[in-house]
Amino acid sequence: MNPTRQQAAAGPARFETLDSLRGVAALVVVFDHCAMLFRPISDDIAVTFAADPIAWLLLHTPLALLIEGRGAVALFFVLSGFVLALPWLRGRPPGYGRFVVRRVCRIWLPYAVAIAVAAVLATTLAPYRPPPVSRWFDTANWTETFTWQVALDHALMLGQHNTFDNAIWSLIHEMRVSLIFPLLVLPVCRWGPVGAAAMVVVLTVLAKVLGLWPAGSDVAVSIAGSLHYAVLFMLGVALAQHAERLRTWLLAGPAWIGGAALTAALALLWWHMPFQEDFCLGVGSVLAIVAALSPGRLHAVLSSRALRALGRISYSLYLIHLLVLLPAVYLLHAVLPLGVIAALVPPLSVVAAWGFNRLVEEPANRLGRRLTAGI
Repeated sequence: MNPTRQQAAAGPARFETLDSLRGVAALVVVFDHCAMLFRPISDDIAVTFAADPIAWLLLHTPLALLIEGRGAVALFFVLSGFVLALPWLRGRPPGYGRFVVRRVCRIWLPYAVAIAVAAVLATTLAPYRPPPVSRWFDTANWTETFTWQVALDHALMLGQHNTFDNAIWSLIHEMRVSLIFPLLVLPVCRWGPVGAAAMVVVLTVLAKVLGLWPAGSDVAVSIAGSLHYAVLFMLGVALAQHAERLRTWLLAGPAWIGGAALTAALALLWWHMPFQEDFCLGVGSVLAIVAALSPGRLHAVLSSRALRALGRISYSLYLIHLLVLLPAVYLLHAVLPLGVIAALVPPLSVVAAWGFNRLVEEPANRLGRRLTAGI
């Protein structure tokens, strides 16, 4: 067995590449939001190669994958379903209280700190608001006053006021699905693929029913969205059920399997059909996970020290990169071209995410472990 296959087969760390994959997805979200500073991308303006070659390439070639933020979020959901399901599928399910407390510490506590920082930044920098930049920048970010009502909405994760950190919409769905996750995975443990398919049908029907709620019930519509995205979690659960068997097959199978899975994943993430967007993104995410688990060049790249480090700070990077991007535009728009600001944001965000991970995310995780030590 070659070194790459030996590494792929090694013990508990065999899924470490999935952390790196999550880090790459978080970086894609950062690139996406940097690209949304520019009108041709944010405002969906038709552009020719001659008029704006960079925007044209990002909109009409596979380079669009660099800013496929929606696909990256779909991958987050599928990855979460995969990883969270493993204890149940291995016969070592955590108690519900232990599971929820750890998820609250893992997701909600860093989220709450980030929102508090965002509120301070938005209030402090309000006098420096730049002239119109792009539709996304102008309408989706820092457009509200941080009142007690807004604070309560964030605390309860109701999802009605997301302008202070526009990226949190997916975290709201992640937290809600976490609260019901044991119910989602139990039918799979008992009935296998049939249970997974039945749960997908139930979630889809419930999401459709709530989505038809009378106008004005925005929270009901938001919860319908959570049920809709829970289907992506179920794709991860279904894959996790066969993870060990899949891993064995990949190690014994032909070396081209990983490359083929990656190619198909990238094709679905780029060419997804608008009327079946989430389905294509979900299947593409499953194939991306298969590719990451396959021995070969991609596994070696994802096992590199740099990408493992990126994976460790991926949640912090996703959570706070807008708290770097927005102040950068507010403070530097008068002295630097927008393109230079956009180029500075990713490395600055990685540095800020490293600090946030050390100061907030890791302590929150340790707190979760301490609180559940006796459960």
